[in-house]
Amino acid sequence: MFGLLLPKILKEKFGLLCEHTDVIPEFPLRKGLFSLLSRSNQSYKMDFAAFCRGESGKRLVLVELKTDNNSISNVQLNRMKKVHEIGVTKLLQGVLDCACHSKELHKYACLVQMLCGRISCFKIPTNFNIDNLTMSAPELKQRLKALRNHQTLDYTDDDEWSDAKILLLLIHPDFKSSKCSLQHEQAMNGWLTVPIKTITEFVGDEMLTRFLNELVDCKAGAAKIESNPIDVQRYL
Repeated sequence: MFGLLLPKILKEKFGLLCEHTDVIPEFPLRKGLFSLLSRSNQSYKMDFAAFCRGESGKRLVLVELKTDNNSISNVQLNRMKKVHEIGVTKLLQGVLDCACHSKELHKYACLVQMLCGRISCFKIPTNFNIDNLTMSAPELKQRLKALRNHQTLDYTDDDEWSDAKILLLLIHPDFKSSKCSLQHEQAMNGWLTVPIKTITEFVGDEMLTRFLNELVDCKAGAAKIESNPIDVQRYL
């Protein structure tokens, strides 16, 4: 649901333009990029990555969605700020590194298709085709490795993407106490922030607005959710 709302949120709040097809959920950030002591090809997952275009250039917006203040982690917020040092090119190359070492090859192949297709992040080697997702795992891994090792991946397909600015966006519930706000104030420095309830100001759809308000008011924990259920049928 929030993936569908992101283009409107980014346009209304920050003047950034993207289409639904430019928004990628569960975007992987290679762990090895965040520590000089690690070569890990596992990944941290950002809830969404939005590839935005505009007159002022391109922006890669990495989005973290929180529906509970208690799930906001200062460690995570501070760690992710390192993406500004890493840069877009290394983050995208890291996606291919994760893909080459993942057991979920076909899932990563779908992601690589998006990055090579409409978003056009990588230059594709001549006669290279990654569209066939039914191929065997060994063949698919070999193809992903060939793409990662291609020398033109030292830069992205468009110089504007290489130089694209990275923005971090935290979508969160309204802070209900100054104590909570102060607890995360320093870690949130460098992040754009949007309280969930303010999104309803420009959503326009009455049912969706009501759903958003109920979602953010719903307390964490199964027992509490059962005592204050969201009547999904009303929105279907």
